[in-house]
Amino acid sequence: MKAEFINPFASAVMTVFLKEFGMNVMREQLDLHSKGPLTGSDVNTIIGVTGQLEGQVIYTFEEKVAVRIASALIGETVDGLDDMAKSAVAELTNVMTGNAAISLSENGYSCVLTPPTLLTGKDLIVTTFTPVLNIPFITDFGTVTVHVALREK
Repeated sequence: MKAEFINPFASAVMTVFLKEFGMNVMREQLDLHSKGPLTGSDVNTIIGVTGQLEGQVIYTFEEKVAVRIASALIGETVDGLDDMAKSAVAELTNVMTGNAAISLSENGYSCVLTPPTLLTGKDLIVTTFTPVLNIPFITDFGTVTVHVALREK
């Protein structure tokens, strides 16, 4: 997978966390997996990508991380993943992916994004038909991992 497909996602996560939470995040070691399956986490959002690139971007979080993120976004303590908390987490991933799509477009890869789908449950298995690059980020909330499975159309 080309670095020019990956770097916009890494930059978007770092930029959005800094803007939304005033938080610097640290990217950990990248991990390339061949074609699926990908095992999810407690909370998973999937955003489809079509256009000159096609595939999926999948964000995975432990539930406690998602709850911390939702609390910060909503501005009050959230006890669990109710509908409002799920919506907040899904919207955060949408913003990050949207920022990455803008960067991709600036680099000549026009993309259209699907709305995020949020799925809960560690037993989630996602099969992709392209290699998946896992990009873990350490945040003050905990680990957020972005799984990028994109290919040129």
